[in-house]
Amino acid sequence: MAEQVEAHFARLDAAVKNGQAKRGLKAADEILKLAPGDADALRCKVVLLIELGNFEEAMKLVTQPPLAASMAFEKAYCLYRRGKLNEALAALAAVPADQEVPRLQLEAQIQYRLGGNKEAIALYSQLYRSHSLESQEVQTNVVAAYVSGGRAGEVPAVMQAMKISAKDSFEIAFNVACGLVDAGQLRAAEEQLQLAVRVGEEALYDEDLAEAEVAAELAPVTAQLAYVAERLGRQEEAAASYEAVLGLALEDATTASVATNNLYAALLSRASSSTSRKVAGEAVKKLDAFMERSGGVLRLKSALEPRLGPVQREALLASYATAALLANKVDVAKEAVRSIEKQLPEAAVTAMLQASLHWKEGKPREADAALAALAASGGSDAAEASLMRAQLAAARGDSAQALAHLSAAGDASWQAQPAVLATKLALLEGQGQGQADEVASTLASALQQWQSTPESAQRSGAVSWILKQLAALRLRQGELAEAAAHYSKLVGLDPEALEDPDVLSRCAQLAAVCDGSDAAALRQRLQQQAPPAKLSAADLDALEHASIAVTGVQRKAADTAAGPGPAGAAPPQLAAGGDERKKRKRKRQPRYPKGFDPANPGPPPDPERWLPKWQRSDAKKLRKKLKSKDAAKGSQGAGKADDALDRSNVVDEPEAKPKAPARPPGGKGKKGKGRR
Repeated sequence: MAEQVEAHFARLDAAVKNGQAKRGLKAADEILKLAPGDADALRCKVVLLIELGNFEEAMKLVTQPPLAASMAFEKAYCLYRRGKLNEALAALAAVPADQEVPRLQLEAQIQYRLGGNKEAIALYSQLYRSHSLESQEVQTNVVAAYVSGGRAGEVPAVMQAMKISAKDSFEIAFNVACGLVDAGQLRAAEEQLQLAVRVGEEALYDEDLAEAEVAAELAPVTAQLAYVAERLGRQEEAAASYEAVLGLALEDATTASVATNNLYAALLSRASSSTSRKVAGEAVKKLDAFMERSGGVLRLKSALEPRLGPVQREALLASYATAALLANKVDVAKEAVRSIEKQLPEAAVTAMLQASLHWKEGKPREADAALAALAASGGSDAAEASLMRAQLAAARGDSAQALAHLSAAGDASWQAQPAVLATKLALLEGQGQGQADEVASTLASALQQWQSTPESAQRSGAVSWILKQLAALRLRQGELAEAAAHYSKLVGLDPEALEDPDVLSRCAQLAAVCDGSDAAALRQRLQQQAPPAKLSAADLDALEHASIAVTGVQRKAADTAAGPGPAGAAPPQLAAGGDERKKRKRKRQPRYPKGFDPANPGPPPDPERWLPKWQRSDAKKLRKKLKSKDAAKGSQGAGKADDALDRSNVVDEPEAKPKAPARPPGGKGKKGKGRR
């Protein structure tokens, strides 16, 4: 028996050295059949089960008395891989001092998964300084901890201290790119991700992996490249990259969930009102594959949740609830919002989803109340909450409240953006007449804000837009001199503005009306420019429209400038010698029917006289009355019936005997000749 056990141990040793975990597990089982309590065989079996990913079976063994004290680290690792992070962190306290290095590594990784990036950075620093641990895995995790902890700016110095470069491995290059994305340096992040793809392909192809396997290994890098492309405005390229990642049949649920979420977020942002509901329904189905119901709460699957960061978990849950709302699946949305309230009670997205759900259910007051506390908090999400309140107020037709909420969102530079200004002007116009001074004040403050910023293309475009709006406002008010001054500033800032037919025509006509010197200066400026191209029909229409608009404003200004004359004086038109008379509206006499007396009209005619008789209300009442008179009510056969048809009360008469058949009338017939 001892020889058999020794032979099995030899097989076990050979399998472990060759990396054959399944063969080694069989050999360990054979040993335990012969020697059930062998501690060495049990330890080998636990390690091999962990290698094969069978953490539940490994947990059963490490909790048994022979191994409970000596395999505390393996127990903590199994709990970590099963997603029980807090239990794993508690189990590490029992790990002996001779296993300090693996304990620190596992503790740092658990803290990273729990979102404790400061603790993770401290633990990795201790590993690097105290234990001189310079493995590539630790170096990669150090960079990842700095990026996740919001300290991406320190990554170059940390990498220099560890004497590593982004070219050393595609994992390091990927983590550096994630830090650049968080810092908003998208172009540099794209370059680092492309470097990660090149380095990764070289390393993985050297390991003799197939093309599909290489693509699966680099799927996180491809998904991040798609995200950067989407942020840079290349929507179609991003969607194609996401679909390529999802077409790889990934075993990595982390990358698959993120790619699915980002793909449908991009598709929904581009979907029209007629297709958004269908796209949202597909998104709910796809994202539901990553969800599970546990204890009546909707949450991410237990195998996926610990592998995602807090930001990613929040984004996936919020996307699921938002897609359910857009797909008009109110029950699913309610379930998702309730689950998010339990899991993320302090998150800003919780209040926004609650408001969206209240609005969907027709409760505008509750929707506004859900956002009020978030908007008043003054945090980073207060501006977004104010914008959402403004949108809800505008949707219910309260322009004044929408304008107040919009004015409370963002700082002065954000308020001066052309898109925000255009929304403000539309809301002011929605409040009716008498808002011209408020519009002028809003535009003037925005112009002053932009003029205080350094020169840039964005500044020039914003100032030009504001000057056009100011000039148009002065034109509507009949203040031609002020409008001409604004157009003059516009042309001085951007001479190419004269290429716009509308601006050119208005500048020319205002210069001719207001000041002749401005017309001469404009003519000289146009002579110095290149000859204009041939005007199209659309340009000619624009010129004609602008001419009519300015002429109308000019006539209105002239009438206003004339003012009321003295009492008894003739109007300006008549004083100039005109003889225009006010046209009278001719009143036509009504024609009455023959024999009709308007003084005694009598009863009004029947309004239904034009309808056929069978369509009139009286005919319908009569028809209903006739039907109800002889109608049979109740179940089938319960109505009126002919008593003659009821044979139950008829007395049976005795049957008569059958009579002989009657003989035919007449005497004897002639005898015919028979045949012989």
